[in-house]
Amino acid sequence: MGATPQVFVDSPKPEFAPLQERLRELLSEAEWDAAKENTLNAHYTDPDITRAVWDAVKELGFDGGTCWSRAPAAATSSGTRPSPRT
Repeated sequence: MGATPQVFVDSPKPEFAPLQERLRELLSEAEWDAAKENTLNAHYTDPDITRAVWDAVKELGFDGGTCWSRAPAAATSSGTRPSPRT
């Protein structure tokens, strides 16, 4: 999850306190709550997004082959990858 959740704890570490203060100034209470909740799954990419990316890649001419992703969404990307044409 990285360091981002550290900003949203009740008593952040000293290095995160200035960021928490600034975010509190910028965000409404509802926005703060949404941002705090989002730190749990910020790594997640919706399958609809990955399908759209694959559709675009196919439009650009990709017709199968090896694909590698070091992104956190690699599992979703792989799961929505189209089958190779035969």
